[in-house]
Amino acid sequence: DAQEASTVDTETDEITDLPTRRRQRTHSISIRGSVTRHSMFLDYQKFERSVTTLLATMLDKAALTQFMRAIKQHGKDQQNAQPEPEQSEIAADAKPRTTTLEVIQLNEMKAILEDQEQSQVLSMLSKL
Repeated sequence: DAQEASTVDTETDEITDLPTRRRQRTHSISIRGSVTRHSMFLDYQKFERSVTTLLATMLDKAALTQFMRAIKQHGKDQQNAQPEPEQSEIAADAKPRTTTLEVIQLNEMKAILEDQEQSQVLSMLSKL
């Protein structure tokens, strides 16, 4: 294939590679992958905002407070369920980690809303 062949520079007797379509294709594919990942990230951000807006507008103040307490309790329960790190792991980490992300999976959040009998919020949430 002429595109993938090497040429010899007659003045320096060095072999130089010509740019190939394969490299161009690889670069193009990596750009497409980056665009896809970025689009997914933006869609996820929109979804997060939609869930937050839905909860803030559909729940009254008392229900929202109760929901937030249930979420915090769920987070504490999850932390207590994690096993204690071994002594060697603690020694490896000179500085103990004091903060953790407060993340809840969507199915767990739906279970909390079901426990609080928020069927209208659940139906709207399923439409997102």
